[in-house]
Amino acid sequence: YFSVLETGFWNALEDQRPALPFVVTPTFHGSAHFNLKNRVLGILESIQPAWSLSLASRSSFPDFWFPTTNDEKQSLVQTWGIDPELCAIIPNGVEERFLHSDSAPFRQWAKIDNPFVLHVGRFHPVKNQLRLIQAFKKTNIPLLLLGGPDLNHAEYYERCKNEALGHDSIRFLGSLPMNSDLLPSAYAAAK
Repeated sequence: YFSVLETGFWNALEDQRPALPFVVTPTFHGSAHFNLKNRVLGILESIQPAWSLSLASRSSFPDFWFPTTNDEKQSLVQTWGIDPELCAIIPNGVEERFLHSDSAPFRQWAKIDNPFVLHVGRFHPVKNQLRLIQAFKKTNIPLLLLGGPDLNHAEYYERCKNEALGHDSIRFLGSLPMNSDLLPSAYAAAK
């Protein structure tokens, strides 16, 4: 599973462990001050079924963890008390097509010749695009945003769009399919 915050991660557990080893790439960054809170939650929830437990209590279910960075590993160890021996750092991979892409198709599609900053991803408060937009409103640097609203955060997407109103250098370009040739071209074009 990818991300401890995704519903599918916990739905897979239900009342029993999966038949196959359960391995997680967590995309998680906690902090050590949550450790005591997590221990208390664990005690309080010890009689609950798996699907109603907090993230802290459910953190014991995976057989192994694949954090993408050492910082993420340390967050797991410090926040949830995960055994460091159950973690192996594996950075996210990049498809070959992203390594040698031509910037021209995206520049033509987006109608931009100048240098620009690119943000790619669904709009979700944890990604903090709102703060990014607020910062870029104070510059003349073009900011291009690729992605749409997270299914549960349409209001956040609208808030971001409203924040950018009147700033022509901040552009919302919508979503592109992962297999679109424009996506690697966008990364190649961005500064």
